[in-house]
Amino acid sequence: MQRYADWPVRLRAAIKAADGRPFHYGRHDCCTAAAGVVHAITGTDPLKGWRGRYRSAAGAARAMGGHSLLETASAVLEAMGATAISPAMATAGDLVLTDRAQHDACRGQALGVCTGMGALFPGEAGWVALPLGTCIAAWKV
Repeated sequence: MQRYADWPVRLRAAIKAADGRPFHYGRHDCCTAAAGVVHAITGTDPLKGWRGRYRSAAGAARAMGGHSLLETASAVLEAMGATAISPAMATAGDLVLTDRAQHDACRGQALGVCTGMGALFPGEAGWVALPLGTCIAAWKV
């Protein structure tokens, strides 16, 4: 997986395009938002084959086959060539994982995108910014 030469422009456009979008499982959740950013900056879709397989938290859990989001994200991203890194080493465009879900009163993990100085995660009414210090895992995209 290689980033396009103009990936910073594509990253900003992908983030802006999703700004203000309400959280909705299967359409705009932590996985679809993160995959959208990866697709925008690399042309590779991490959710190919997963889209349309869930519309709820329970459906997402079933789609992951009983594995945690961390386990599922690691398997999918590393199979695509992304490398697991320390969250402290994440830079703009890398994916990160926090254990502070930002939607529908859910408690658990959420996938997001590093912006350089922090990370963005889909929330009820758009992106929620968190410091990288809240992240427990990251992948170099």
